[in-house]
Amino acid sequence: DDWVKEDYLALLVAAAERYHAEVVCMGDERYFAEEDGSWRAEPHWHLVEQDAMLTPDKKGRIEAVMAGRLPNMACGKLIARELFVAAGLQFEPILSEDTLFAFELLERAGIYVLIPAVSYCYRQSPTSTLHGKSLVKSRKAMESTLAALTCLERDLRSMPELRDDPVLCHRVRQWFAAVYLRWLWLRVSEGLDGNAVLAEAEQVFLEKAPEQAALLSLLLESWTRMFVKTDA
Repeated sequence: DDWVKEDYLALLVAAAERYHAEVVCMGDERYFAEEDGSWRAEPHWHLVEQDAMLTPDKKGRIEAVMAGRLPNMACGKLIARELFVAAGLQFEPILSEDTLFAFELLERAGIYVLIPAVSYCYRQSPTSTLHGKSLVKSRKAMESTLAALTCLERDLRSMPELRDDPVLCHRVRQWFAAVYLRWLWLRVSEGLDGNAVLAEAEQVFLEKAPEQAALLSLLLESWTRMFVKTDA
């Protein structure tokens, strides 16, 4: 249900050739469905005012995405095929796979360029992943949350820039857990019976991660951080 403007590919390719980039990323225009069938446009998200190259420091890139300065979506990007072939980059079979993919991309890519264009038009409709509430979607959202956190552990072990920094690793885990809890599971479950949602989530956890006490602790910690204000 998304679309791109006529200059979308031309702008991405031109930047890729100009900087010999492995990844080129632009901002987007966002549209949300109204009850009357019309589309409400949100302000454009310009990533930068002029072309900019991300620091080669992978920690700096991760800090930027956790601070909300970089998109964690797969769309709006041109990605070198070599990253898929040689680096083994792939999408996991989960909901909101973009977040995990974008994180891996930040670590795998060498030259990563941001351009000020907003030629990708991102539309959220009532039939999208995050709409059409049901316990089935709630269950799949929790399954995806657990799967994403499990995959994250695999990635952290393979990233030398991060694996030797336990403090940053824990922050990354917290951020991922919060993203999947808030922007996936809670949004999909909103408006459903709370007891039924929690019972479904408990069942998923017992089936998928019965012995992962650390994972449960992480989810509870992230849940608490979302709802309890601190003086920080």
